Amino acid sequence: MTEERDLLRRARLLDEAALATIFDIYFPALYRYFYHHVHQAQAAEDLAAEVFCRLLEQLAKGSGPRNHLRAWLYRVAYHLVVDDSRRRVHRDHDSLEEDTACAPGDLQEQTEASL
Repeated sequence: MTEERDLLRRARLLDEAALATIFDIYFPALYRYFYHHVHQAQAAEDLAAEVFCRLLEQLAKGSGPRNHLRAWLYRVAYHLVVDDSRRRVHRDHDSLEEDTACAPGDLQEQTEASL
């Protein structure tokens, strides 16, 4: 049995030492992965922590990764990056709309002033 599989087997039993080892092994690499995508230290840390929250939630339900822990963690990470990117685009779009919004009479005033 490989070391990762043994670690995963113990984690599925919610063994605290196994969970701490998984965190210690994978958090730094996940943090770098997120930082590469979001370019913000706090956001990268929050997203990396979210991966482990989701791992714990799934393990507590008797679900989660069965064989390939690293692949499972990075699949969750990928989806978090996509979700974060969508939120940022939506937030930036909303901000742009606020910046370019005209009051009802503004357009008419601007048109008259240009004539």
